[in-house]
Amino acid sequence: MKSIQIRFGVILSIIFTIISCEKEERPLVTAITIDSPVMYETVNGIIDISILVSSDIDIFKVELWVDSVNTGLFDDSEPYTISLNTEEYDDGLTSLFIRAYSSTRNVGDSDPILVEINNHPDFEILTDINLPLTNYINYLDISDNGAVWVGNWVSNVLYKFENDIWDEYELPEVNGEITFIDEIAINKDTVWIGTTRSNSTDNLVKMFDDSFTFYSVDSLDVYDFVAMAVDLTDQVWLTTVYGKIIKFNGQSFDVWSPSDHWSNSTHMFNGDDASIRKIVVDENNTIWFAGYSYFLGNIIASYSGNGWEVYNVPGPQQGEGAWVGGLSIDKHDNKWVGLAGAGLLKLSSGLSWTVYDTVNSYLADSFYKDVYADDYGTLWLGTSDRGLVSYNTNSDKWNV
Repeated sequence: MKSIQIRFGVILSIIFTIISCEKEERPLVTAITIDSPVMYETVNGIIDISILVSSDIDIFKVELWVDSVNTGLFDDSEPYTISLNTEEYDDGLTSLFIRAYSSTRNVGDSDPILVEINNHPDFEILTDINLPLTNYINYLDISDNGAVWVGNWVSNVLYKFENDIWDEYELPEVNGEITFIDEIAINKDTVWIGTTRSNSTDNLVKMFDDSFTFYSVDSLDVYDFVAMAVDLTDQVWLTTVYGKIIKFNGQSFDVWSPSDHWSNSTHMFNGDDASIRKIVVDENNTIWFAGYSYFLGNIIASYSGNGWEVYNVPGPQQGEGAWVGGLSIDKHDNKWVGLAGAGLLKLSSGLSWTVYDTVNSYLADSFYKDVYADDYGTLWLGTSDRGLVSYNTNSDKWNV
C-alpha cells in the first residue's frame, strides 16, 4: 500500500509540474525593437508606434507598455503598429516598451525608449520691459540670419532681437520732422521701411549697413503705408490705408488699385472702407494679401499675375472688433492669420480653416498684430499687450 501511495504522489507531482509549465510565461528568445518613434523624439496627439519583431516562432501579439504600465493596446498581425493617444498622459519624458507573446506563452520585451510628450505649447515672452518699445508691437519681420525686427506705429525706432540681445536703430529726421515707422520688410541684408513724417507725408526708406536712403512718394497721392513685402525679383510691394498697391523696382514707383487688376473688384479690396493690412510672398512668387473688404469682410487673397483667389476668413469680422492683423506662410504651405481681437487662424494647404483662441487652446493672447513663421518651425507673434511672443510649431499641435 505504501508503494502505491508513493507512486501516486509522484504521478501527481509530475502532472502538477506539467500544468505549471504550461501556464508559466517563459522568456522569448527573439529581437523586438520600437522602430518609431525614436529615442527622445518629441510627440503629441495620436501617434503610431511601429514595432519590428524577428523570431523563429509564431508571435501571438505585441502589446504596449507606458511607464511600466500595460496600456491594453496590442496588435496581433504584421506589420505591427499600435496607436497611442498621448493626450492621456502628462507632458514630459515618458518610457515606452513593447512586450511580445508567442503562441506557446513565451514572452519577450523590447528595450525601452524615452519620448518627450508635449501637447501644450509653451509661449515665450521675449520683449524687454525696459525698452521704449513697451509691449505693443505692430509689425515684425525676420532676416535670413534669424534676427527678428519689430516696432510700432508711434515710434521712429526699429528694434532687432538677435542672440537674446535687443538693439535699436533710430530713423533720422527729415527736414526737422520725426519719421514714424508704418511697416517693414526684410530682403537679404536690406531693411525696407514704410514711414510717415509728422506732417503726414510718406517715404520709402532703405536701411543698409546702418545707413538710410529716403525715397519720396509725396507725388503719388498715397496716404499711410500699411503693409510691405519684397518679392523674388526684389520688387518692393506696399499698400496704403485705402487699398492702393504700390510696386517699387529700385528706381521708380508703379501705383495701381485692385480694380485695375481683377474683375468684380467691388467685391474685393475696394472703396474707402477697404484695407490691405499684410502682404507676403510664397516660394512661387505668388503675392498674398490680407485685409478687409466692405462686401466680404476679413479675407486673404492671392495674386499670381494671371488671376486672383479669394478666401473668406472665418470668425468675428471687423465690424465685431476683429480684423486681420498679420499673415505668414510656413514651410508646410499653411497660411497663418493673426486676427486681432480673436486669436490665430490657420488655412491649411488643403484649404481648411482652424481657429485658435484663448478659450480652445493655449494661446497667451487674443490680439495678434503681426505673425511670422520662420524656416525652423517657430511662429513669431507681435501682440498688443504681451510684446514679442514665440511658439515652436514643429509638432503642429495646439491642443484644440
